[in-house]
Amino acid sequence: METPESYRDYSHSCIKIGEIYQRQGKLDEALKIYEKAQQLSRKLYEWMETPESYKEIIMCCIKIEEIYRKQGNLDEALEICEEIIALMKKL
Repeated sequence: METPESYRDYSHSCIKIGEIYQRQGKLDEALKIYEKAQQLSRKLYEWMETPESYKEIIMCCIKIEEIYRKQGNLDEALEICEEIIALMKKL
């Protein structure tokens, strides 16, 4: 069943899995799962429009930026940083 709570729980699980992949050095896998968490967080925000759900999107962006930076994809990392700043201005 699709509920805001199930999306939040799924997103949190994805972030935890991404962190494990990242610690294992599996950056491509971590990036994919962080992007999935971001997608879920955006859907959650559409439903709830709370500051907490908005912060979830920002947290996912931070994780994605970190992966891009570690991979040496600095243009992508910079783009995500700019997105994070824009998102934070809306809080």
